[in-house]
Amino acid sequence: MEYGRRFFMGSILLIALLLLVVLLLIGSYRQADFSKLATQAEEVKQNQKSLPLSTLLAIESMRRAPSNKEGEEILRRNVALLPYRMTELSHPNVSKVIFSHDEKWLATAGRDNTVKIWQIQNAYEKGITASESFDLPHDSRITAMVFSPDDQRLLTGSWDKTACLWNVANGKKIKCLIHKDIVEAVAFSPDGQWFATGSSDQTAQLWAINSQGKSSRKNIFEYKSAVKIVAFSPDSRWFVTASGSTVRVWEIATQQEVAQLSHDKMVSSLSFSFSPDSSLLATGSCDRTVKLWQLPLALSNRSAIVQVTQLIHQEPVWTTVFSPDSRWLASASCDGTARVWETNSGQEVTRLSHEKEVWSIAFSHNSEWLATASGDTAQIWRPKPIEFGRRVILSPNGSLVASRNGNGTIDLWDPVKGKTAAHIEKKGEVKAMSFGPDNQWLATLRDD
Repeated sequence: MEYGRRFFMGSILLIALLLLVVLLLIGSYRQADFSKLATQAEEVKQNQKSLPLSTLLAIESMRRAPSNKEGEEILRRNVALLPYRMTELSHPNVSKVIFSHDEKWLATAGRDNTVKIWQIQNAYEKGITASESFDLPHDSRITAMVFSPDDQRLLTGSWDKTACLWNVANGKKIKCLIHKDIVEAVAFSPDGQWFATGSSDQTAQLWAINSQGKSSRKNIFEYKSAVKIVAFSPDSRWFVTASGSTVRVWEIATQQEVAQLSHDKMVSSLSFSFSPDSSLLATGSCDRTVKLWQLPLALSNRSAIVQVTQLIHQEPVWTTVFSPDSRWLASASCDGTARVWETNSGQEVTRLSHEKEVWSIAFSHNSEWLATASGDTAQIWRPKPIEFGRRVILSPNGSLVASRNGNGTIDLWDPVKGKTAAHIEKKGEVKAMSFGPDNQWLATLRDD
């Protein structure tokens, strides 16, 4: 009797130990399982257009282990890269997009041989709305365009070998300048006294504008290949051109070359920008990189310009542009993304994913809005770069991600579509939030 009792108790103890071992093994497996998911989420984020998949993996990792800090950190960082699209404009095969300096106009160039001028309304009170005002026709594809500093004129370049000046207010043509081949690039100096054109005829032309608004050609710079880029520094001291894989810097006062910079492959069309304080130069290339260069106040020799960082895309880079406050650098690429980088650190802070190549990108002049051109649409975004430290939670069924920001706003994101579902404005900082069990409600706790 006693022996049977001991045998029974021993069996119970052995079974308990076996169950404990099984539970530990399951726990270890689950730990490895969600850790593996989190690792996969981080890996796929680095690949082309993989932000939604990365986020879904991070969400699944958190669902399997709600206290999983690794998955939560990846999710927070992914959500921090999300933009907020404000509006969409239709223009067949749009390839270029720019804002006027006063943000009253947006110009889009399509491969239908026209530039469309859009009038922007209610840009800051109720979001952006835009109405089409004028069509500016060329005889062939538009390659480049730029507003004059006073926004009264638009300068366009085309495959039809002309660069044309247009009156923005009425859409009428003022003047056309003729090259011997495709006009690849155009630019106004910020002081309004100069404009330049670059062409496949292997020349860049510099034009002066007098006090009556009339223009006259002052110089022709000759190259060994097509001139794809022309640009001026914000202080109008430097004139820059790009031909092949080389960037050349000229002093306007003397019209003498003072520096040359290089990439491994062609410096791409519309892929060069000066920062507004004239201290940084950004060049984008078909070698898939964006390079930042530091310019001294005086360019006395070729060794004075130093490369400070290099940013990577997965495909050729077509456009780079600084925000007017110099804090951000945006780049557009054939990899289907436009990306916003912090100038000081080189850290990517926002990624705008598109279904097709992104050909052009532009900041509004208050740095609030970002316009991109891809496929048949031009899109206007509020990039709103976000600090990584904000809090994110999942809805019970994993269909929504909510994030609270320090400024009292809450963003809801659909991770499957990879888009912002809602933006909620709250008065006062949100201390806590929670989804209802049916996924229909979100409760918040504020200081008041």
